Formats: sequence, structure tokens, C-alpha cells
Amino acid sequence: MSNSLIVGVSGLSLSVSIFYTVAITIKHLNGMDSQKRKVLKSYIILTLVFAPLIFLDMRVERIVTIASFFPYGILSFPLFYLFWNSLSLFWGLKSLPELFSAKSATVPNIIDEEKLNQFFIKFEITNREKEVVKLLLEGYSYNRISETLFVSVSTTKSHVYNIYQKTGVNNKIELLNLIQKA
Repeated sequence: MSNSLIVGVSGLSLSVSIFYTVAITIKHLNGMDSQKRKVLKSYIILTLVFAPLIFLDMRVERIVTIASFFPYGILSFPLFYLFWNSLSLFWGLKSLPELFSAKSATVPNIIDEEKLNQFFIKFEITNREKEVVKLLLEGYSYNRISETLFVSVSTTKSHVYNIYQKTGVNNKIELLNLIQKA
């Protein structure tokens, strides 16, 4: 095979794969939430802007006038990856606070409120212990529970110990399973 045929086939396959990926992504945008849609749209736009530049860059040595100005090509690949990584950092840093917030795992998402109330009645859980159980189910650590409820860590541990004693469980997973069965 000649070198130009290899370059042509590789360029064509790259172009087809880029546009196929963009088409499939656009097709699935409707079923996504608005945040994911924004992220994917920004990547699609970036890809569509750089696709012609990448295609041109693979043929730059054939065009004498452009090749004289750009002896190393128009550097579309490095620029594309630079913008792609910058965009990834932007969206990653923007979503970082969401990853560490406790709002992503609230009690209603894990357990039905009615089951939780039945659990509280069945095992005679006090009001303060109810607060501790809800925070435990949200994934709070003992330190964070203490800070939230304005009590010491030892007080939090005492509440958790009492809850475990009343219910006969040994850890959060068993507690969650018990509440789901209530």
C-alpha cells in the first residue's frame, strides 16, 4: 500500500468514527438531565470545531502554500487535546462540590419515610436518635454528625451504640437493611 492511501484510509476512518460518535451522542441527549446535556454539548461542539482542522492537518503536507507556513502541520491534534483536557478540568471542578455533598444521598432516596417512621416506633427510637439515624443513613461520619448536632463525638457514639443495642444490629448496613424490612 502506498503511504498516501494509508493516510487517506486512516483519515476517512477517523472522520467517520468522530461523526458517528457525535451522531449517537446527539441522539441520546434527550434522555439526559440538563447538566449532563450541557457537558456533552460542549464536547460535541469542540469535536465539530476541531474535526475539519484535524482532517486538514492530515493533508497539510500536500498543500504547498499551507505547508510552507506550517512545517509541522497546524497542530490540530495537540490543540484539540489541550482544549479537551481544559474542558474536562472545567466540568470536573464544577461538579466537584456535588460529589462531596451529602445532599446526593438523602434519606428519601434510600428509604421510604413511612418505613423509617415505622422503624422508629417499633424500636422506640428517641428524637435525638432519630436525627442520628437519618444522618447515618445519609452517610455522615461520627465527626460530621457531632458537628451537625452540636454534640461531642463521644455523645454521638453513645447514641449510635444505643441505636444498635435497641435494634440488635452491628453496623450501618445492617441498620439500613433492618429499616428497609420494617
